[in-house]
Amino acid sequence: MKAACSITGCGREQHARTLCDMHSRRVKNTGDPHNRGSRGGRPLKGAHPTWAAIHKRLYRQRGSARAYACVDCGKNAREWSYDGQDPNELIGNSHQWRLAYSLDLSHYFPRCSSCHRLFDKRLADRPGQPAGLQLLITEGISR
Repeated sequence: MKAACSITGCGREQHARTLCDMHSRRVKNTGDPHNRGSRGGRPLKGAHPTWAAIHKRLYRQRGSARAYACVDCGKNAREWSYDGQDPNELIGNSHQWRLAYSLDLSHYFPRCSSCHRLFDKRLADRPGQPAGLQLLITEGISR
């Protein structure tokens, strides 16, 4: 059996230069065996994160929406739903859908699929409100 890592409290087997594999990689990447480095993921491409990136952030910060009850009916939630109340909302595309979304994660609530669809329909039906979800129209034919 190899000797233990020289970092106090580690206990893993030595890999290189008295350090375990994890601490050795940290030294290689950051110069410090205790520095985990940046844990923010890939850098942004463009001015704002996409709709999908925001939903990834929601999952990382709050976990799956399935772990919550639907805010409307109390059943098991399945999706994170944007409330349509952010004055700085953004519009993005996901597949053939045009979607309103927010960078502020406090504007998202867990909903079951049916309540989410009903909520988005009510948002789209209110005058003066941007649509939460719209089917993109390409060359006059809706997909």
